[in-house]
Amino acid sequence: MTGIEKIIAKIREDAIETSNKILDDAKSEADAIFLEAEIEAEKKEKEIIENAQNNAKSIISMAESSSKMEYRDILLKERANLIESIINGAKEKILNLGDKEYFDRLLKLAKKYAHKGEGEIIFSKKDLSRLPSDFIARVNAEIKANGARLVLSDESRDIEGGFILKYDNIEENCTISAIIKQMAEELRDKINEKIASLTN
Repeated sequence: MTGIEKIIAKIREDAIETSNKILDDAKSEADAIFLEAEIEAEKKEKEIIENAQNNAKSIISMAESSSKMEYRDILLKERANLIESIINGAKEKILNLGDKEYFDRLLKLAKKYAHKGEGEIIFSKKDLSRLPSDFIARVNAEIKANGARLVLSDESRDIEGGFILKYDNIEENCTISAIIKQMAEELRDKINEKIASLTN
């Protein structure tokens, strides 16, 4: 194994170890990921960038530009794996919450995304079957001050979790998949900017 190959192997080993640690943290902090997505994304971003900066110093000094490109490629690959692990872990954790905790989270989502005026809230068949009887009343109590009101739709949708808000012909996608996808995109964008600044 050449010197550069040893360096690359060490980076890969460190990146995988970091990925596993962050995933473990993310699984045990599902509430922070779900309810404070921006704060959590910043934490994860800082961890990744700090590790990248520490590794970059030794890589750049030992292997010049060719090794720098290898480092960038590995960093991008590990970043993708890491984000996917975090997102999948968060999604799985949320979908497996108990009914009370799950619908408490959805209530907070409804409060955040409800529009002014009257709209419908659409669930999956699974969530409709376990919907607390007072859920809509609780939602409306939370959003009333903003001039918003929601009624339970007669229809259901084929969604994994979360809900859809419908206002005439306008729909707001508040499914768990959509919200977590948005988190992932924001996190990717921020980390890409940092990686570019490290490897240019």
